[in-house]
Amino acid sequence: MLLSLDLLTAFIHGLGILSIIAIAFGTFERLPLSDFGRSVLEGALFGIGAIAAMLAPAQLADGVLVDLRSIIVGLGAAFAGWPGAIISMIFAAGSRLWLGGPTAIAGALGIAYAAVAGVVWAKHIRRPGRTPITQFLLFGLILSAHIVFLYSVPTLPSAKVTELWLFFSVASMLAAVTLGTLMCRERHFMLRERMLREESATDALTGLLNRRAFDKIMDQRMAEEALGRRSFSLLIVDADHFKMLNDTFGHMAGDDALRALSKALSANLRHEDVAARLGGEEFGVILRTARRDDAIRMAEKIRIRIAGEGIQQNGQLIRFTVSIGVACSCDSEANAGTLFEMADRALYRAKQSGRNRVEASLPSANLAQISRQIAALSAQPE
Repeated sequence: MLLSLDLLTAFIHGLGILSIIAIAFGTFERLPLSDFGRSVLEGALFGIGAIAAMLAPAQLADGVLVDLRSIIVGLGAAFAGWPGAIISMIFAAGSRLWLGGPTAIAGALGIAYAAVAGVVWAKHIRRPGRTPITQFLLFGLILSAHIVFLYSVPTLPSAKVTELWLFFSVASMLAAVTLGTLMCRERHFMLRERMLREESATDALTGLLNRRAFDKIMDQRMAEEALGRRSFSLLIVDADHFKMLNDTFGHMAGDDALRALSKALSANLRHEDVAARLGGEEFGVILRTARRDDAIRMAEKIRIRIAGEGIQQNGQLIRFTVSIGVACSCDSEANAGTLFEMADRALYRAKQSGRNRVEASLPSANLAQISRQIAALSAQPE
C-alpha cells in the first residue's frame, strides 16, 4: 500500500524538523541584521532543514524518495523572502540532484516550484497582518502541487502519484497551518518587542532618540575612544529664547519649532552620527570620527540652516535661532559626564556671547576663520 508506515514516519520526521526550524526562525528574526542578511540566514536555515528531511525519506520504489523537503522550502520562501527562497532552493535542489535516482530531476523541479509558490503567495495572496487559517490552507494546497512533477517518472504509475498527491494535500495543509501560524506568531511577537524597544528609546515629539538611549551610545563611543579608535565630538544644541517663543506664539508653535530643529539636525548629519532630544529645548549630537574643527564646521551649518528657515504658524513666519556648544573626546580622557560638562560650558559661553553662535570647549584659533568661511559659503547663490 502506498500510504505506508514508512511514509507516515517521513511525514512525522519532517514535522519535527519544521518545529525546530520554527523555534530557530524566532531567534533569527531577533538578530540585529539587515533585512537582506536576515533573509539569507533564514534561507540557509530552511535549506538545511530540507536537506535534513531528505536524510530520512520514504522510499516508494527503487530511487523514488518522498519527504517534506518541498514543503519546508515553500514555507521558507514565504517567510524569509526572495533571497531566502533562492538560498533554500539551491541547498535543497542541489542536494536532491546529488542524491540521484529516477526522480532526482522531478524532485528538484518540485523544490523550485515550491520556492516560487512561497514567494508568490507571500507577495500576492497573503493578507497583511495576521494571516487567517484559510490562507494557510490555500497555501498548503498550492504547495502540494509540487507532486505533479512525479507524473513524468515512467517507473511510477499515475494512480500512485495521484494517491500520493492526495496524501500531500492533507500533509501540506497541516504543515502550513501548524508551522505557518507558529512562525506568524513569532514574527508578531518580535515586531512588538522591536516596537516597544524603539518607543522606549525614542522621543515622542521629535522622533529622535531620548536621553536614556543617547547616554548609552555616549558610553559606547567613550569605550571605543579608550580602545584607541578615532575621536568623536559632542554637540549640545539649545533653542534661543524658547520660553519667549512659547509665551508669545503658544505651545503648538513651540512644538513645531522643536520638530523643525530635529529635522534640521537629521538633515545635516551623516549616517554614522546620532541626534537626540535631551530634554526641553536641548538636543545632543554625537559626531563619530569628527575632531573639533570638523565638529565646529558641522555645528555652523546646523546653526545657519535653523536661523534661515523658521516655522509657519497661522500664516506667519516665525524665525528662531540656536546656540551650540562643541566638545571633542580628544580634549578629555575622562568619562562621558566630563565631556557633557565641557560641551555645556561651551554652550553657556555661546549664550553669554549673544546667542545664535557656536562655541568650542577649548579656544580654537580657527574658530573665527571657520565661521567666516561657512557664512561666506551660505551667502553664495546656489
